[in-house]
Amino acid sequence: TTPMLAKLALPRHEGPPPADNNYLTYIGMLMYASLGTRPDICYATQYLAQFSNCYGNDHLTAVKRVFRYLKGTADRCITYDGLNAGGEPKETGFVDANWGLDIIDRRSVSGLVFMLAGGAVAWSSKKQATVSLSSMEAEYMGVAYGVRHALWLRTILQELGFERKLATPIFTDSLSAIALSRDSQLHGRSKHIRALAPPVS
Repeated sequence: TTPMLAKLALPRHEGPPPADNNYLTYIGMLMYASLGTRPDICYATQYLAQFSNCYGNDHLTAVKRVFRYLKGTADRCITYDGLNAGGEPKETGFVDANWGLDIIDRRSVSGLVFMLAGGAVAWSSKKQATVSLSSMEAEYMGVAYGVRHALWLRTILQELGFERKLATPIFTDSLSAIALSRDSQLHGRSKHIRALAPPVS
């Protein structure tokens, strides 16, 4: 089972509110779990939270599906296997983004997770601030978002006394975003992207 149906596209509810008026409470409970120990419901929670002031029965059904998923996977947990040989933490990031799947505003969503000592230590699912004109732009903005998280994580590790000698690898499945990150030239079709997100490499 999954927290949410694949490619779920719910519209804003504009009719009378449903009898169950606990939607905000449900979203708050899911956010608590998502931010604490359940990165696997991060996207579903982010998606359903945007309907906090315009929800209907379909939205409640989707929220209750996430709760059923949590109940069925209550034995899952994040585990860590200790630091690598030599004692230096080696964090690794994974980023992805969809392109304009939201039928309401067409803004893409960036998702990321950083692994350290065999387990997830930071994760996020966040709607991008602007509408991307291409999948490459959406993916590149996702990578830039991941780079900012990597800098934050490295700062925390340095403050904890771990010297940072190695770069933080960040993986993406977008070849076009990788190509753009390696290209120092400004091109007509991509120069606006550099204005929104700094070069990454």
